Amino acid sequence: MLTGSMGTLLAATTINVALPAIIGAFGLGQDQAQWMSTAFLASSTIAMLANAWAMSNHGPRFTYIFAMLMFVAGSLLGAVSSSLALLILARAMQGVAAGLIQPMSMFLIFQTFPDHQRGTAIGIFSIGVVLAPAFGPALGGVAVDLASWRLVFVATVPLAIVALGAAYFLMPEADPEQQAERRPLDWVGLGLLTIGIVSLLSGFAGGNRDGWDSDLSLIKFTLGAVVLVGFILWELRHPHPAIFKYRQFWSAGMIIAATGIAIYGSTYLIPLFVQLVQGYSPTAAGVMMIPAGLAMVIGFPIAGNLTDKVDARLLLGFGIICFTLSAWFLSHI
Repeated sequence: MLTGSMGTLLAATTINVALPAIIGAFGLGQDQAQWMSTAFLASSTIAMLANAWAMSNHGPRFTYIFAMLMFVAGSLLGAVSSSLALLILARAMQGVAAGLIQPMSMFLIFQTFPDHQRGTAIGIFSIGVVLAPAFGPALGGVAVDLASWRLVFVATVPLAIVALGAAYFLMPEADPEQQAERRPLDWVGLGLLTIGIVSLLSGFAGGNRDGWDSDLSLIKFTLGAVVLVGFILWELRHPHPAIFKYRQFWSAGMIIAATGIAIYGSTYLIPLFVQLVQGYSPTAAGVMMIPAGLAMVIGFPIAGNLTDKVDARLLLGFGIICFTLSAWFLSHI
């Protein structure tokens, strides 16, 4: 699981350092270039909701192998792409793979370890996972300086091949009892969520180009908002919803959403800023991202261990305060 997770997370972070080179190669605007990050994250989000259905009906082994094959295909497509549309498709394929794999890691950890060891196990697992965002930008910068932005797409393929080889022998097969139930997938819910997310993202991405009060932008925002409201109403009545209705679950999801916006937004902006404004090389921009990643490597096992002993709400509050201070410092550069 760790090998596959590192491969997909490396793909998520290495591309940010390569964006200035891709912008120059294709003559893109910022509103177009950001789709290479957005397509990955949006497709990953949507694919995560299909993870439980895929594992219960087809088993962790089949789901994992399918996801890694999708990741390899997307990586190779990105390396040979000759247009922005193909690049976005390649990133979306990588994102689907990441979305299927990430929840599986937590599921297998919870299935394998008892209650009093899960926090520590997640912390140890996370050390390897955070090594990807820690060194991913530096790897991407070196690849761009040594060869081309195309190398960024294939740099993680060896990890995926190793994961594929190990998955056949180590991943558990489907549970016959769960397969017999044949739980249906909430296709309508996933479809509504996809339309809503893509509409809103397209509205935000094209706002500067089309005009924030233009008819096209207003149609995109209205369609996205209406469809997402419809998605929530559909989920509340569906017998097998794509999301849970437990208060603790969705409240934790809101926290993750807020911190995710801040983290992915900053890790997208910083490499662009130091290259396009301050004149850093891709390698220097990637190296500059390493300290934050190393701090995560140190913090994850500590947080995992403390989760077994301390109220998790205190840890969440402390982390949010630290991130708020760091964002305030960055805003004054």
